[in-house]
Parts: sequence; structure tokens; C-alpha cells
Amino acid sequence: MSSDEEICLICEHPTRSLHFQVNCCRACASFFRRSIKAKLVYHCQRGTGRCDLTSRGKSKPICRYCRLKKCINMGMRIDADTEVNLASNSTSRAPVNQAVTIMPLSVDGPNFKYNPTPLLTLVKENLTKDTRSFTKRSIGFELSPLQQMCQQLTLFLNQKAINPSSIIISPDINVTDNIRFHEDFLQRLARVVTGTEDFVKIDNHQKFNVFRHFWATFLCLERAYQSITIFGQETTDMRFMITNTQGIDLGPIYGIPQDSEVCKLYQPLVDRFFAHLINPMRELKLTMFEFSFLASQLLWSLIGTFFVKTDHVRLCKTRNFRRKRLNSKNTRNSKRSFGAKFVRYAQLLHV
Repeated sequence: MSSDEEICLICEHPTRSLHFQVNCCRACASFFRRSIKAKLVYHCQRGTGRCDLTSRGKSKPICRYCRLKKCINMGMRIDADTEVNLASNSTSRAPVNQAVTIMPLSVDGPNFKYNPTPLLTLVKENLTKDTRSFTKRSIGFELSPLQQMCQQLTLFLNQKAINPSSIIISPDINVTDNIRFHEDFLQRLARVVTGTEDFVKIDNHQKFNVFRHFWATFLCLERAYQSITIFGQETTDMRFMITNTQGIDLGPIYGIPQDSEVCKLYQPLVDRFFAHLINPMRELKLTMFEFSFLASQLLWSLIGTFFVKTDHVRLCKTRNFRRKRLNSKNTRNSKRSFGAKFVRYAQLLHV
């Protein structure tokens, strides 16, 4: 192998190229594209799901089931729009509404009038649609709950990818742009949770309560993750993404008078937000898989939600089952040693 070649993460053969966001050879990339677009279903040659992919022989090719499984585990994915189109064509069931409905908004100086009822009605409708046919992928094996969340969040982030060259840093927040951003955010987040099988299976009358508890906390986590991705790992950098096109510098170097009433009111909140969320996330340097793990923990952490007594008990039991299933799957899929793995889990859950 020459100095400019690397190892394919799938079959460990030499390669010089990057395909589907993963360092892999052309053969594995072509196999992955063909399998996903044709929706091919494979079966393991040995029935174990752990075949050796590093040896290729003329008499017996490598196991296609295990090869595709490793492609997905390594993070390979078709373009986000392509995956959405494949899912929408695979069933006759009505998918979650993907159109962003613009609600009436009037701004008059510091005052504005906005009726969120139509948006909430649309979100509730999308949350209760039966999307189980969309969550099942005909690729020969079942995605774990964490893999489902990782897949949906990858689509979520890629559909509205931030262009660093279009970001404006300003302390003046445009009310109209901010509300439109949250409209789109809520509707896309509804597609994330309805793309996970565990959420689809809970009772319809409980889904909005779970989503209402989840979305605001996840918004803080997602904005922090995006800010770190865009602005870097430096802990003294206090720039923060408000929308996908506007950021704000919350540090004292931006020129906001430190003795102003606004600064006195919000500075403790800002300091706490950076000290307990953003800077710990910077130190951990979260992967997409770990970001999805935190999102899943938020989704099934129902402390503070309000249900009638029987529903609360039933949903808490469901929550405990989902989280145990999530953690057990993540434990089995991890390649770290047990000691390092549990230390990492503790660090993630401390965020």
C-alpha cells in the first residue's frame, strides 16, 4: 500500500477515495448504492451476522448481509433527499406532511401578533400519523433504536445544512425570521420522532405530551451542537447560532455594556448555559452517534410531564423499557473497553 492510500473501513482493502461520507473503496461504495436503491434483502451466509469481510475468494464472495450491515454501521448514507424519496415511494400510506405552512404574522415595533394554533394542529396531526411502514427499511436487518435516531437526525441536519458563508453575527434578532425558523424546526422534528419505531408505537393521545416535553430541550442541544460545529471547540468563543443564518456573540468582547440591565438579567443564564452545556460538549467532542444518544435520552426522559395518573404510570414504564433497550443496544454495539465505555456514558449523561 502506497503512502497516499488508506484502508477501506468496510473490507480493509487499500483505497484513495471517500464515498458516502465514509472512507471506503469503490467496490463497497457501488455495492452500498446498488443495495439501497434496489432495496435488496440479504441473508447472512453463516447465520451469525459476524462474517469476515477482509478476505475475498473466487469460490465464495464475502457475505453481502454483513457487508451492508457494516456499511450502515460505519455511517454510510445516500443523499438525504434520495432517502426521503425512497421512503415515500415504498408505501401507499400518507407520509408526514413535509410542507412548511406559513402562519399569519404581523409585527408592529416591539409588538407582534401571531396565532400558533394552526401550527400546533399540524404538528399534532403529523405526530399521530401511522408511519410504521416508513420506519421499516427493507435492507435485511432491523436498525436498533439508537441507529434509527441517528439516521433520522442525520437527515434532519442535512436537510437544512448551515452555510457558514451566509451567517450574520448580530445582537439584533429578527422576530419574523426567528418565528419562521421555529415553525420549520418543529415540523422537521416531528418527522424525526415519527421516524423512530418506539415513538410510533405509543398511544396517539400521549405523543404530543412526549413531543412537547422533548422539543424545547432538544432545541438547546441541537443549537449548541450546531454552534460548536460551525464556530469550533475554543471554550472562550461565545458565539451561538440563533437560526441557521443568524448568530449572536454573547461574550463581553462584543461591546454590550456590562452594567446594563439587560446584561445583568441575562448574563447569569448565559454563563450557566455555556458552563453546563456548550463547553462540556466541546470537551467531549461529540460524534453524531453520541449526539443521537443524548437526543434519545431526552426523548424518553419524562420527568416534569403532566398526564393523568394511569397514563403517567404506563408511559413511565414504557419510558424505562425504551431507555433500557436503547442502552443495551448501545452497549453491545460499542467497541470500547467496558471501563472506558462506562466513563464515556457518564460524561455524556452529565451534559
